Amino acid sequence: VASDSRAVLSNVLSQCRLTPITAEVVRLAGDCHSLVYVPAHKGIPGNEEADRLANLAVTNGIYAPVDVPRAHTRRLAGDYFWGEWEREWGNAGSADPPPVYKRFAPSLEALRANVWEWVRVLQLL
Repeated sequence: VASDSRAVLSNVLSQCRLTPITAEVVRLAGDCHSLVYVPAHKGIPGNEEADRLANLAVTNGIYAPVDVPRAHTRRLAGDYFWGEWEREWGNAGSADPPPVYKRFAPSLEALRANVWEWVRVLQLL
């Protein structure tokens, strides 16, 4: 099995928390397999063809359902919303006058550290 993803190869080697699609590849490969890392976009024919087919699948809208682990989805959503909070909080500081909620809502740093005044949050609610 050749892959240009070190993360996938590491995951397969550790066999820890395999995604359903990775587990299927491992099952299909059986005991008769070796894992090889190939660098991406270096002109390696098999890898270039796999990349071309993957891009074709994306551009042609070929639907292939893939189970995504819940923890991964939660992390992505959390990262997105923390970023949105940070962006909105930063933009609110330039308003004149600043929005009222900024007097009550905890800062991003306080939320992450989980140290903020409950009274202020209750006032906000």
